[in-house]
Amino acid sequence: MVQMTVDIWVTAILVLMMMSFMIKETAFYRFGEYTLIGASGGMVLLGAYKRIMGSAITPILEGNYIYIIGIVLGATTLLRFRKEYAWISRYAVSNMIGLGVGILIPTMAESDILEQVRDTILGIPLNEPLSAFNNLVTIVVVLSVVWFFVFTREPKNPLEDKIRYFARQTLFVAFGVGIGSHIMEYAARALTALQLVLSEWLQIALVEILTNLL
Repeated sequence: MVQMTVDIWVTAILVLMMMSFMIKETAFYRFGEYTLIGASGGMVLLGAYKRIMGSAITPILEGNYIYIIGIVLGATTLLRFRKEYAWISRYAVSNMIGLGVGILIPTMAESDILEQVRDTILGIPLNEPLSAFNNLVTIVVVLSVVWFFVFTREPKNPLEDKIRYFARQTLFVAFGVGIGSHIMEYAARALTALQLVLSEWLQIALVEILTNLL
């Protein structure tokens, strides 16, 4: 219970410090910002330490000496900080890029191209008017946007001009929906923080104040 109360107090104080930025950039906001950056850096270092221990050091101690190659290549990336030895780090970076590209290309081709194509090639079920309308809108929108990006030349007839105009409006709507979803996500986080401050922390603070007074 005491630990939970301390956690709520620390969280609420940091939230109030960060929200002081709405007035101006105060020393409280900078303290909260530096605390967040420092804590994030510490968590990244701790995660890296656990990953190195679990994925490299422990297997080597168990007899899997092939992981020594990974440790050596990873260590050579730090040589980029020395100009005379920076060229050595290119071997590790080139290996990471090559492996990453080799692994990601099939995955991205499947998820970003083939899967999208399969989801776009939809049937139009005449016995289901709503599904037919949704599928028809999807097909028209996708073909219009593809036309907009593929045929980038100046339109030579009114139909091409109308297709490009429709595609631009569709893209604007998509961008607006994306921005709106991000704003809603940040608003939800802010409301969650305010809920913690107003419901949990303020209630605990009032109870402690009244207890001390009585």
